[in-house]
Order: sequence, then structure tokens, then C-alpha cells
Amino acid sequence: MSQVYFGDSARVKEWMSQRLQHPLANEAHTTIALVEGERIRGAVWLEGYNGVSISIHVAGEGRHWATKKYLTSVFHYVFDVLKCKKLLGTVLESNLAARRFDEGLGFKLEAFIKDVAPDGGLIIYSMTREQCKFLES
Repeated sequence: MSQVYFGDSARVKEWMSQRLQHPLANEAHTTIALVEGERIRGAVWLEGYNGVSISIHVAGEGRHWATKKYLTSVFHYVFDVLKCKKLLGTVLESNLAARRFDEGLGFKLEAFIKDVAPDGGLIIYSMTREQCKFLES
């Protein structure tokens, strides 16, 4: 049985850092993890909350970890608890799997910055509550 855990968890940050292949900041607004038994299946890291928007980083293991229940919990927290107007995600242009994942969730291209990585640019995606297909209007 999967459980969703909210909080600024060092364990979740370390797990995500290994999968994203770069260190994450020591402080986050929060992490939201999907845990099955003792195993983390997926997690998001939220940072940069300013009362209007927040940035998200996502990591998961396997193909079907991002359940509707889990995603609804994440988006409910961002849009209904924090009352964010925009959720932002950044993805390297070369990371096609992450781009497909974000676009499949309903994120929209907000901006593109050329030449920020050895293999291309940086895509900035955004989502508003109205664009979120996991929450009722």
C-alpha cells in the first residue's frame, strides 16, 4: 500500500539527488514522497515559494509510480493549500523523457533559454490551477 508523505525530508532529498544526478539545495519549501513500505517510489521537491508561485523538481522509479492519487495530492498542495497561481518546472532541452512527462501532466511551455547546458537549452514549463487536469475546477 502506497502512502504520501509531506515534509522537508533529508531522506527524500538524498534519494532525489541521486536520481536527478545533481545536489539539491539544503532547504526546500517541502518534499512530497510516494512511499511503498520502506521504499520511496517517487517524490517532488518544491522550492522558491513566494506566495504566488513555486518551482517543482520530480523524480521517480519505474514506469507507473506517478499515480493519479499521488499527483492529485501534489497539485492540491500547490494550488489549494499554498494558493499558488503558477507552478514552474525546468527541464533541459535534451531530456526528452522529462519533457514528455511534464507535457503529459499538462505543463505548458513558458520560456526557452538557449545555450545553458553543454547539450542545449533550458525549457521552463508552467501550470496554473485552471490548466491542472488532476483538480476539479
